Amino acid sequence: MSKKRRINKEDTELVAAVQAAIDAGIPISAVCRRAEVDQSTLWKWRTGRTSPTMNTRQAVLDAIRALVKEQAS
Repeated sequence: MSKKRRINKEDTELVAAVQAAIDAGIPISAVCRRAEVDQSTLWKWRTGRTSPTMNTRQAVLDAIRALVKEQAS
């Protein structure tokens, strides 16, 4: 059985992207819905209680980028 690879809890790119979404007025609930991640899970990542898998991390980053792009249009 393979283990899921976890990222560093100090993921500045993810933290910065989430903060950018907040600053842009994008609801975190929208980010989580788009990335298919529970909102409480995202907050656990931000506080360092857990770390996302690489795939989930990328899904959140992609969701934020897409929502920012949609908002700018």
